[in-house]
Amino acid sequence: MGLHLSCISKDYQDKEEDFEKLKNRVSGYFETFGRIDYNAWDQFIQVEGKSATAIQQFRIEVEKIGNKNHYAGREVLRLHKQGGEWKIIGGL
Repeated sequence: MGLHLSCISKDYQDKEEDFEKLKNRVSGYFETFGRIDYNAWDQFIQVEGKSATAIQQFRIEVEKIGNKNHYAGREVLRLHKQGGEWKIIGGL
């Protein structure tokens, strides 16, 4: 959980979700599912100064008490360079 959140800016804002709401949502996933597998490929990143957009295909599989579900699609992440590090500011 800590590693995942370290990639996300405290300034995260996407639709109605800020960093704290995202943190609670992701924490719920880690508490709910016994296994989470995430894969991404076909990444395209466009950098403009201190801002960037990453577009990628993804697949996530989750398991809870033997029941598996998977989701796949395309995601667009918005990033900003903060203190020398790229952080996600939207799109999750």
